Amino acid sequence: MSPIPPTKDAVIQRPNDTPVARPVQLHVCSDVNECLVNNGGCLHICHDLLIGYECGCLRGFELFEERLCRDIDECQNPGACSQTCINKVGSYECLCHKGYQMDPAKGICKALGEEPYLLFTNHQEIRKIGLHKMEYTEIAWQLRNAVALDVDVATQTIFWADLTQQAIFSVSMDKRGNSAHKSNIVKDLGAPVGIAVDWIYKHLYCIDSGTKTISVVKYDGTKRKIFFDTDLRDPISIVVNPLSGFVYWSDWGEPATIERAGMNGYGRSALVTRDIEWPHGIALDLVKGRHYWVDSKLHTLSSVDLNGQDRRVVLVSKEFLAHAFAITIFEDNVFWIDGASKALYGTNKFTGSDIVRLAANLHEPRDLIAYHELTQSSGKL
Repeated sequence: MSPIPPTKDAVIQRPNDTPVARPVQLHVCSDVNECLVNNGGCLHICHDLLIGYECGCLRGFELFEERLCRDIDECQNPGACSQTCINKVGSYECLCHKGYQMDPAKGICKALGEEPYLLFTNHQEIRKIGLHKMEYTEIAWQLRNAVALDVDVATQTIFWADLTQQAIFSVSMDKRGNSAHKSNIVKDLGAPVGIAVDWIYKHLYCIDSGTKTISVVKYDGTKRKIFFDTDLRDPISIVVNPLSGFVYWSDWGEPATIERAGMNGYGRSALVTRDIEWPHGIALDLVKGRHYWVDSKLHTLSSVDLNGQDRRVVLVSKEFLAHAFAITIFEDNVFWIDGASKALYGTNKFTGSDIVRLAANLHEPRDLIAYHELTQSSGKL
């Protein structure tokens, strides 16, 4: 899902006429209202006190240099808006990207079109759960040990890696979401633990923890080649952004890292190297331009921008992030699978609040993805 020029169909604008006062100036004289003379020197608001006075600012402004007020850039807060944020003097405006509509009750951008789903592996099967009706069904079954998952939404093709069979499979979905035409596309792998779909150029990227390699192959299994085979210790999770031409992966070896490289194999660099132990699951939020990951040793859900800057901890929880394996992003939410509790959870991607459990009593769940037409744009950033 990629950023698209915003539409003007929905706006949130914060009022700028509510005073917010902060104490800045106190005088020792009593029974004197300093605010009567030149507003006490305050730019916006002057509050007379029993002793002295204080200056304040209208909502949307902050006090500086004791008496002056300057605009607050609310857009510096990633959670100020679901998607596009436009700062204004004393206020800000929220806009939704094409394909989304502002929810007037909650003030967040909701995807239009078909109901979004979460697809996830459950050892010998792949299941889906609707995010509106919460319908819960199997879409592939009688598998051996499915551990990694991705999808090409346009062709309705699901790919998964089977650790026991040391292979990657695909299955086509019909219009009703039923599976058909199962194919084995890549064989003789060591330990395939992560896959990522390049839905534009129709390639698969695969992490093989057995051979310590990252490889790339066409959808039909041909033209396979090694992408990286050096300085990989225990690679575990991989995602692709073909719109910008980057591949991202996590490595929970010693030392643990999250790295990226161009899809041509050049420009390899580390995004996260500090305060990271077991980064088992990674995901891209292309709407807000951020990279998320779960650390199953530190029990954290964190994010950085796509250049590895502006690091934020969204959630710390030994209860809900006891041993998180995988995450995915959709709308204002982040979803993850926890192997210890064998459950699927979701929370607000900005605040980590309002945690919900969407599925429980799973059997060795390992990977999940969001499935919706807006998650894979064919356009350019």
